[in-house]
Amino acid sequence: MKVTITGRRYAETANYYRWDADKEYPYFEEVEEQTWEIGTRSLKDGERWLAKNHPDMLMGGNVVCENGDFACFPVPCEEYGTGNYETVDARIACVKAMLVKGII
Repeated sequence: MKVTITGRRYAETANYYRWDADKEYPYFEEVEEQTWEIGTRSLKDGERWLAKNHPDMLMGGNVVCENGDFACFPVPCEEYGTGNYETVDARIACVKAMLVKGII
């Protein structure tokens, strides 16, 4: 099955809205986007491929299968709540932890 994977890399520095004086809702500027097409057996395999090969691009990325299955991975923002993703290293550590736990 053909799977299209889009990975997005976000800046390390968190930004905050003027109204967010307590800095509860970080958001990050998009720096780069890349797309790959791979052949795989399932959506989960596509998710794992992105997590293993480009862990710094998982958050904000998406995986779409030719059969219509898809998965999206949000970055922290006001809609999705807070998280410890304020550096590329922190995002990679989070993704690797998800791989180890079998979440991805």
